[in-house]
Amino acid sequence: MTTEPSQKPPKKPYAPPRLKVYGDIRQLTQNANRNATRDGGANNLRT
Repeated sequence: MTTEPSQKPPKKPYAPPRLKVYGDIRQLTQNANRNATRDGGANNLRT
């Protein structure tokens, strides 16, 4: 029985993080209101 040393795949070169822009923050948040349906998050009991 022959055992060959396991070879790890080569690491990818470093790439700096990139910021993705999804739109204007005012436009993205304009529909947020306090009476919205609760989503079950950590702050779901707060008013």
